[in-house]
Amino acid sequence: MLFVFAQGATLEIVKLLDLYNTQNGAINTLWNFLSIVSLGLLGFVYKDKESREDWRVKIGLSIGYILFSIGNLVALRRAQGITVAISNAINAAATDTSVTSEVLKAHLAITVFDITVYQLIIVGVVLLAMWLPNIILSLKGKDTGSKINGDNEPAA
Repeated sequence: MLFVFAQGATLEIVKLLDLYNTQNGAINTLWNFLSIVSLGLLGFVYKDKESREDWRVKIGLSIGYILFSIGNLVALRRAQGITVAISNAINAAATDTSVTSEVLKAHLAITVFDITVYQLIIVGVVLLAMWLPNIILSLKGKDTGSKINGDNEPAA
């Protein structure tokens, strides 16, 4: 790597770029966790008719998913905040006369607010997809009670 900076600044830029890459790895890992859990949850719910229509199981799964999502979001916001600070430092270090200034200025990070909105949208879509069968049955006027252990079977 060749940087055209003052001698002391070269080492700092390299450290900042390493930190930026490390933080992006952490953020990608957190997004992967959310993706795996979200798809796994939907796969479990949609695997059979009883899972799709049993609201009692879905309440437990929804609470667990929301708690997981909150923990994931807290970690994601912290990691993204660090990434934004590193990105700002890298951009501040880039000089217009430097050969690498355009490369350094390309190290951008979305805001913590934006990443929060993205995750909330994903969680909302997953919860909606999970509850959609119950919502549809309810709108059609059908019983959406639990089907486990024959709870809704008519009395003989």
